Amino acid sequence: TSGLLTQCEKDGKWKDLLDLYESIAVAIPERASTFELQKFGTMIGPADMSDEGYSYGRILATKYATDIASLRTLARTTLNSPQVKKRDIEWAFEIAKAADALGKGEEPRAAEIMALAYFSKGDREKAIENAERAIRLQDNVKLRKIYETQLEKYRKDEPKPVPYTPRVQP
Repeated sequence: TSGLLTQCEKDGKWKDLLDLYESIAVAIPERASTFELQKFGTMIGPADMSDEGYSYGRILATKYATDIASLRTLARTTLNSPQVKKRDIEWAFEIAKAADALGKGEEPRAAEIMALAYFSKGDREKAIENAERAIRLQDNVKLRKIYETQLEKYRKDEPKPVPYTPRVQP
């Protein structure tokens, strides 16, 4: 798919790549969510199809309402992907809350997404509170270090959405 992605970025014709994600999802149903989430990220990111992408994202949020990993990915992509041009912060916040609720407040990755969602909404205090909870819950040393780095960012940086940064072509 990476060669096709590069071609789409050059010619602006995204249908073939989006169709490819769909056909792979159908062909490998046990991995469907992976390719559907990639399609979502492509739509709201490099394809610059925000309205259609968020409509598709809402379908995925319903389809995977009991899949914490898929909900986390929808929220993270929306809040943090560097290629997303239009961030639906309120929707991502609701998806992050749904993921955290599925994890009953005890899933560290969901807590970390909540921290990012609060920070993106401009709420430093709640971002710090959730980042600290993610650190307490996380037993993976590498991930805990990443969360600690994020916590420092939440403490010192201005709370706001991540800006879109255009990709520089080599």
